[in-house]
This record gives sequence, structure tokens and C-alpha cells, in this order.
Amino acid sequence: MTKQKSLQASESASIPLIINPALIGTDSTSQVRDIKKGEVYVYDLKEDRNYLILNYLPATATNEQLPLMWVSGFKTLGLRS
Repeated sequence: MTKQKSLQASESASIPLIINPALIGTDSTSQVRDIKKGEVYVYDLKEDRNYLILNYLPATATNEQLPLMWVSGFKTLGLRS
């Protein structure tokens, strides 16, 4: 099962903390809990952390087909060609 999900925000909102306090040993990379419409984020389900990936999508991209894909077998996000 995928533990991360990439999403484009359809509305601005705040993501409440689900795991509080944070798990011991979680990633110390800065996260974004206040999301903005149109920006693209990756949410880590296992650690309850949210990361900003793109401030905007190219004009040709749509919500149905983000120009991003998960590389099979890795925790790596890549651009579609």
C-alpha cells in the first residue's frame, strides 16, 4: 500500500495534526499544514506529514493527470515525460 499521496489542492485549508505528538524519529524536513489552492503537495500517511512539491502546475496540466508519478519500488517522485 502506498504511504504517500501527491495531490493538487482544490481549495485552501489547514490540515489538522492527526498524530500528536509526532512519532519519534520522523523526518525533520519542514512541512506545510496550511495548503493553498492550486499548489501540489505530498502527504505521508504513515508519519502524518505534508510537503509542498510545486507552487503551481504548468498550464497544460489538469487535476486528472498530474505531471508527477511515483517511481515503482522507491520513495521517489518523478516528472512524467
